[in-house]
Amino acid sequence: YMNTPDDAYALPGGLVIVADAYNCRVLEIRGQRIVRILGTTGVCVHNPPASFGDINGDTPLRNGHVLISEINGGYIDDMTLSGKLVHVYKAPVSYASDPQLTRNGNIIVADYARPGGVVILNRHTGAVMWSYRPSSGPGMLDHPSLAAMLPNGDVIIEAEGRSDFFI
Repeated sequence: YMNTPDDAYALPGGLVIVADAYNCRVLEIRGQRIVRILGTTGVCVHNPPASFGDINGDTPLRNGHVLISEINGGYIDDMTLSGKLVHVYKAPVSYASDPQLTRNGNIIVADYARPGGVVILNRHTGAVMWSYRPSSGPGMLDHPSLAAMLPNGDVIIEAEGRSDFFI
């Protein structure tokens, strides 16, 4: 059984990946069968590729990799679907949520907190390139769960604690 499945993605060839958040794993499913498990079921410790903490995102990339975000510690793990760890990033966030690639190939990730924020990390160095995190006022984010870069370079943010989007 899954414990809080999150972010299922259909991939070419009939493969589906889904973050099984509180079992601390990512499942690869074809049809009705699990064909691979990334992480170790119920072992919720940051030690990729063997295990992950609680998982919030499993974003597939065009190159066949997947970005796995761990809730605690701000870890973003770049993995191949075969289970090879490529890189670990440490974002300055309290709750890493749904990392995505920007139009330039860097990583944008939401900090699912109140007040929350969004950061962009350099995909080569892990350095913070941009950050948005007002601590009060009308621009403050309340539990942003997803941030993405639009083709024109603007950033769109979905904040669950509010009924609107920010750009």
